[in-house]
Amino acid sequence: MRQWMRQVMGLLFRATALLVLLGCGQEAAAPAASAPSEAPAEAKPEPPPEPKPTEPAITVSGVGFDKPESVLHDPEADVYLVSNVIGKALEKDRKAFISRLGPDGEVQELKWIEGGRDGVTLHAPKGMALSGDALYVTDIDVVRVFDRKTGKPRKPIAIKDASSLNGISAAPDGTLYVSDTGVEQWGPYVEPNGKDAVYRLSGDKAEALARGKELGNPNGLAADASGVWVVNKPGELFRVEQGGSQGARTKLPKGGLDGVVQTPAGLIISSWDAKAVLRQTDSGFETVLGGIAAPAGIGFDAKRGRLLIPNLNQHTLVIRPL
Repeated sequence: MRQWMRQVMGLLFRATALLVLLGCGQEAAAPAASAPSEAPAEAKPEPPPEPKPTEPAITVSGVGFDKPESVLHDPEADVYLVSNVIGKALEKDRKAFISRLGPDGEVQELKWIEGGRDGVTLHAPKGMALSGDALYVTDIDVVRVFDRKTGKPRKPIAIKDASSLNGISAAPDGTLYVSDTGVEQWGPYVEPNGKDAVYRLSGDKAEALARGKELGNPNGLAADASGVWVVNKPGELFRVEQGGSQGARTKLPKGGLDGVVQTPAGLIISSWDAKAVLRQTDSGFETVLGGIAAPAGIGFDAKRGRLLIPNLNQHTLVIRPL
C-alpha cells in the first residue's frame, strides 16, 4: 500500500513539474509569437528645386543707333536712355540725339531728345545722370539739362575752361559729379590738353575737386554718399572724396577705361583695351563679358540686375543679366 502511494505521489509530482515547465515555456515564447511591429517608412528626399531659367542677353541692333556712348536706366519711368554722338566726339554739330527704350529692348522713341529740334542743342552727348526731376547730360563744355519726363530742354550749366566733359554721376543726395577728360580736337586728331578735372555741381555752379594731367584723362564716374569713384585712360581706379582728397590707385589689367557702375556684385568697369567689361573682386578683376569692341559708358538696371553695355563703334546695345 505504501509503495503504491509513493508511486502515485511520484506521478503527481512529475505531472505538476511538467505543467510548470510547459507554462514557463509558453510565457517565454509569447513575445516571439507576436507579430513584429512594422518599421516606420523612410522619408523620401525632397526632389531638388528646378533651376530658374536664365534670362538671355538681349542685343539691340539695327534700330538706328549712331555711336551710342552711354546708357542709363530711369527707374521711375522704367526706361533705358541711350546717348548717341553721331559725329566726332568733340564737334559742335547739333546732330546728336538721345533714345528711349523699354526694358525689353524695344525702341519707344529713337530720337526722344534731338539736337536742332524743339529748341534742343545737343552736339556730342556722353554721360547721363538723373537727379530730382531732371536729366543731366555732358556735352563737350556744358552740362545739358532736360525735363526727366518730357525731355524738354532747361537752362544748361556751363563749366568754365571745360574742354571734354565726359562722365557724370549723381550721389544719393542728388549731388552731381562731372569729369573732364582733358582732350581737344585738332583736325582729325584728339590730343591731351592738361585740363583733366573732376567737378562737383552745386546748383548751376561747378567746383573743381581735383584737376591736372595727373588725373590721367578721367572718364567714368560712380558717386556715393562720401565722394566718387573715377576710372581713367591708363587703367586706374581711384576715389575723389567730397573734400577733394584722392585715394590710392588700383591698376586694372588693361587700360582705356570708360564706364563704371556700382552693383551688389561690386564695381563693374568697361575697358576698350580689354574689349571687355570687368568686375572687381577680392582677388582682383574678372571678365564679366568679353568680345566687345568698344564698350563705352555702361549702365545698370538695379530692378532686374542687368548690365547695360553700349558698343559704340558697332552701334549696338547689349542688355545682359548679371
